[in-house]
Amino acid sequence: VILINCDDMGYGDLGCYGSKVNHTPTIDKLAEEGVRFTSFYAASPVCSPSRASLMTGCFPTRVDITRVLFPGEPYGLNPAEYTMPQMFHDAGYATMIVGKWHCGDQPESLPCRFGFDDYYGLPYSNDMGMQQRKDKNFLQMPPLPLVSGDEVIEQQPDQESLTERYVEQCIRFMRKNKDTPFFLYFAQMHVHLPLYAAHHFVTSSENGDFGACMASVDWSVAALVAELKRLGLYEDTMVIFTSDNGSRGDHGASNAPLRGTKFTVWEGGMRVPFIVHWKGHVKEGAVVENMASNIDLLPTFASILGMPLQGGPI
Repeated sequence: VILINCDDMGYGDLGCYGSKVNHTPTIDKLAEEGVRFTSFYAASPVCSPSRASLMTGCFPTRVDITRVLFPGEPYGLNPAEYTMPQMFHDAGYATMIVGKWHCGDQPESLPCRFGFDDYYGLPYSNDMGMQQRKDKNFLQMPPLPLVSGDEVIEQQPDQESLTERYVEQCIRFMRKNKDTPFFLYFAQMHVHLPLYAAHHFVTSSENGDFGACMASVDWSVAALVAELKRLGLYEDTMVIFTSDNGSRGDHGASNAPLRGTKFTVWEGGMRVPFIVHWKGHVKEGAVVENMASNIDLLPTFASILGMPLQGGPI
């Protein structure tokens, strides 16, 4: 299972959801060969609550994460919660998260405490580091940490190359576990502000830096799909593509035709793309209009795996 969760990608940012300016041929093909949902909702219009809900299958208030978490807070997902990666781990799967976590940055709240065998990425949003700001009163951040396992291996990494580094880690994990079941959670940094993409994506974009970051996302999916095919795992792997909440609606982003943006509970803040590709298991080219949410993924996986649902702390 590969679960790809983008950051602040709006309902109208993919070609298969109507974009005419962002080029996403690989993701569009996944939709053509799989199932595309038109009424899929994040549990929150901001990242930390949405991601906590994705990991636990619970509403944000249930796991007591109802706002965005900031660096250094003594607060995060409760280690007693039973999570999606823990369930996969208990079912005999190798597990890894690559990318953004944002459910707590203290040792007791890092991903490897919740069933992930390994972690490589940023513990929170890519804007929560040292950068130039017009607003001098904005909370000053520490250097942005790149974490491997539980260790900070670099401060203020070059974000233009970070997607490529993420893809490398994903492919290393896939190759290492090609003979065993695996669950890979690829939590992209794109398309959260600030927008950084490799130069060749920028020069070919029709939608500025935002379009470049969308192209980078599509490239990353293409690289994972190519590796699955090379390993002979493509037809045996469920690939899911979605976003943690709607877009801000600026800098080239779009929630069209929905009203509202990230931070709001209008449709544009919470209704997001959701695509499932699973060769031979889902109907090709299907469009599902029924409502679903990212809190549904954990119980759905539990049903597929034959694993019991377990309650967390109350």
